[in-house]
Amino acid sequence: MKQKVSHQTLFRIIVTRHRQKVANLETALLGNHNIPFPEYGEERSLLMAGTFCVTITHCRTDGDKATVAFVVANAALGSEKNTMVFLSTDGVWCAVKGEAEKINEGAPFAPLKELIDKFVAGGGKILVCTPCMKKRGITEDQLIAGATPAGGAALVEWLANGSPVVAY
Repeated sequence: MKQKVSHQTLFRIIVTRHRQKVANLETALLGNHNIPFPEYGEERSLLMAGTFCVTITHCRTDGDKATVAFVVANAALGSEKNTMVFLSTDGVWCAVKGEAEKINEGAPFAPLKELIDKFVAGGGKILVCTPCMKKRGITEDQLIAGATPAGGAALVEWLANGSPVVAY
């Protein structure tokens, strides 16, 4: 049974937890990808959705965006979110065997392959736009383990359930 919480209580929770969240996200973005995220108990479930989506439209054209996107996706997993990455346009190359190994933005970021492997090992889902794959001549057997071809309907369904989304 859900407990009702006043607007004042929610505001107090947000203000008191804001500094810790910012510090944790800053640490995650600057390289410590194994940080523990604090447990907020009942307040956490009231303030945070259970899912998260990161859409990625760059890989070969902008390795920095692909790298930061997977840093954020791993942070979402670390926050116990059921996290999905949707790769489209140039972003589909992130899921092609041998492509992520070519991208290393350097400190403070881990190499893209390492970030993707961590995401998949942590239970993250990677969906790859099927029409975008076809346009680039990419076949399903070329995809890395953990990546699944999917159409736009899969993304729409995920977001229709209220998932927050960020795009890179």
